Formats: sequence, structure tokens, C-alpha cells
Amino acid sequence: MEVVYKSSSTIVPEIDAVINHSIAECINQGDCITESCTSGDVNNDTILNVLDVVIIVNIALGELDYIECADLNNDNMVNVLDVVQLVNLILSNN
Repeated sequence: MEVVYKSSSTIVPEIDAVINHSIAECINQGDCITESCTSGDVNNDTILNVLDVVIIVNIALGELDYIECADLNNDNMVNVLDVVQLVNLILSNN
């Protein structure tokens, strides 16, 4: 798994040092995720819409790699059940 780190620093050097140390430990151990996602928002634009549906369908068809955010029902696979759940979420918000 690739670890993604989006840098942002505080104005307190001590806090920055703690954050950077924690990230370095995480990378060295290889067992953490430094970025979380909103379930269903696979393109990370903070909006659940048809663009997310298209990406999840492509993941379910094996055209794209697994993305944790695409697994809406948390069964460790992306399939039609996740697509249906996302469509229902989108329709219920309109």
C-alpha cells in the first residue's frame, strides 16, 4: 500500500516535530493509513454524485484498483451492492 501524506504545518515547531515523528513511524511500520475518506466519495471532491458511481462501477468491473472509500457496506469488496447503496444515498439527499 502506498502511504499518502499531505503536508501541513502548524506554527508550533514542537507539534510539527511530533506529527512528523508519528508519520515517520507509521511509514516505517507500514501498518497505518495517513488519509481517511468519506464512504462513497471515491474522487474525494466532498460530493456524492454520478462521478463517484462511475468510478465505483469501474472498480467493481475490475477496471480500476480497489479503493477503500468505494466499499460502502464494508465487506472488503466492491460490487453491485456498493453501487446500489451509493445510488440510494445520492437519491435520498436530493
